[in-house]
Amino acid sequence: MERKYLIAMVVVAAVVVVAAGILASGILTSENDPTVIRHTVIAPKDQEAAIQKGTVDGGVSWEPYVSDSVVAGTGTVLLHSGDYWPNHPCCVIAVDKNWAANNPDVVKRFLKAHVEATEWIQESLAQPGSENYTLLMEIGAKFSFRSNEVVEEATKHMHMDYNITDESKAYLANYTQAYIDLNLIPQDRLGDMGYSSVGDFVDKYVNTEYLKDANSMQPTDQMTPVDVGYLAGDLHQFARVVAESTELPGYGGESIFAKYGIKTQTPVEGGYAVGGDVMTAFNMGQIKIGYLGSPPAILRHLNNNIQTEIVALANTEGSAIVVNKDIKSLEDLGGKLIASPGPSSIQYLLLLSVAKDQGLRVQQG
Repeated sequence: MERKYLIAMVVVAAVVVVAAGILASGILTSENDPTVIRHTVIAPKDQEAAIQKGTVDGGVSWEPYVSDSVVAGTGTVLLHSGDYWPNHPCCVIAVDKNWAANNPDVVKRFLKAHVEATEWIQESLAQPGSENYTLLMEIGAKFSFRSNEVVEEATKHMHMDYNITDESKAYLANYTQAYIDLNLIPQDRLGDMGYSSVGDFVDKYVNTEYLKDANSMQPTDQMTPVDVGYLAGDLHQFARVVAESTELPGYGGESIFAKYGIKTQTPVEGGYAVGGDVMTAFNMGQIKIGYLGSPPAILRHLNNNIQTEIVALANTEGSAIVVNKDIKSLEDLGGKLIASPGPSSIQYLLLLSVAKDQGLRVQQG
């Protein structure tokens, strides 16, 4: 897929703002307008039911909510995000910047466990039908409260990865610019926080030094408690779940985190609802490390001066536009009501970019 879609994200933001102003003035109405995608905010966990009831025509969500609809036959995937934005970063690991600077070895040990868990997942997925593959499906099903079938379907369209590449940073820069063009980040905010440009912001907000040094970390019996935030049932954060499991063969009944001296704990049992809640937990000092989407990490850092930094990826790709049976193509989204988790999500940005590509506008519906 050509990178033009990534670049188009910056353009679409300005178009949406202008279109919203016109619609608000009463000159046009978005109801049944074939040039407008009407948008509403619905949590991914509720999108399948909303599509079934006809409350909305479709939704943009992440795994396992996409595969819920696929396996149940209640919705059809119109577009997987990976087919549109290949290798795009989605969930990341963020840390409390000041705490990390004072506890660098703890961060490195945490990331060492994250890397080892990610590689175990990658190896297991490469061997369908193996004992490790079956165990992985079971671990995912238990965490997400889904069937093994749903978990298996979910893993087909998301990739577990930890490396932050130049391509990853280019996507993060475009996410940031799109939010600036949408005025969801004030135009002068980067300068006010000491960043000279979007590229400078990404270079400074993304810190890969901990990950580079993580490989040198060795197993230890000295346990360090770490307060961790994550999203409830989010399979994009599968590596965290695997790193906490005590069922993996070869680990003697201890978790990968425990192997490297990390004792995870969370103030919210079962996880947070959205990434913005994880950032709020950072702001309140409740957590020191968090798994969350990259867009809410960027938005809340810049808008609320929450002192975090991104230190690794959790996954790439893994979102999709799911629609009812009457929608057959992207062109058919015109005049339809489509849900997303909200403007601070990668799913919302995906909808904006798809709309631009189809010559459509997005209006709150």
